[in-house]
Amino acid sequence: MKKGPRAGKPLSQCEECMKVSKGRNPRTSGYIAISEVWWAFTELQRRLGKAETLRRMGISQNFWYRVENHIYVNMRRTTARKAISLLAEVRKDGEVRHRASIHRGATRRGESERIPVKQKDLYVPTGDKQVEVRRNYRKTHHDQELEAERRRTARRREASG
Repeated sequence: MKKGPRAGKPLSQCEECMKVSKGRNPRTSGYIAISEVWWAFTELQRRLGKAETLRRMGISQNFWYRVENHIYVNMRRTTARKAISLLAEVRKDGEVRHRASIHRGATRRGESERIPVKQKDLYVPTGDKQVEVRRNYRKTHHDQELEAERRRTARRREASG
């Protein structure tokens, strides 16, 4: 897109040709829609956990938050390439971490890592965020109902005896 007196007028070259003329590679420079590469980030999160993925890629938690909450729509192609190359490396090594080891920080503490056997052992058991939110909601409300039932039982015992 031109600025200045030629702003708004048609260009004689396509955007990729302009990038080449400025010495940039059109395949690696510029931006890409996040929806096209989010699958790589999701798989990395399921395999390694969010913090480890961020650390290995060298991106901030703020970036992840903004992408996850649809504040950002595009990302740099270099970031997308980092994610895909990291995913290829992780797949090649067959690296999958147990969610309990991730939460505990087992590697940082020098402890042995658990080996994930079932799907529920993954950091994010399903790729669906809404399913996770509903599961956590049910879990917390179930715990609250159990606690309320315990209180009622304790009151009945006190009243009767």
